Amino acid sequence: MLRPAYVVTFTVTVLAIVIFHFELIFGKGYQAKATIATPRQRAMSFPVYCFDVESDRFNVQVGYEGRAFDRIQTLENVEEDGDIVTFQDFTTGETRQVAIEQISFNRGTPPDRGFSGFGGILTITLRTV
Repeated sequence: MLRPAYVVTFTVTVLAIVIFHFELIFGKGYQAKATIATPRQRAMSFPVYCFDVESDRFNVQVGYEGRAFDRIQTLENVEEDGDIVTFQDFTTGETRQVAIEQISFNRGTPPDRGFSGFGGILTITLRTV
């Protein structure tokens, strides 16, 4: 009389780097496999101000007319090329290599007589690599 073979399978992920797969087949033996796990990607989206003339925390004004549009075009070129850039968050100290996934711009300033007033909020979506 033949006994049926039972299969017990364990899959363990160690530090999201290696996946260890152990399969025990009663009556026949065992099999073990280890494969490299793909690193998890993280998506981050955050809004940033983008105006022609901005002031820093010491109230020093920086910029020129057309600066916001130049910055938007530069970011769009990086997004289009798919370049890998370094993202630094100075509030948390986090530094990561990312690719720009999407950029959207919401204009928020009306034109003024002596100044174009171009600017608004850029929403940048990044994906870690």
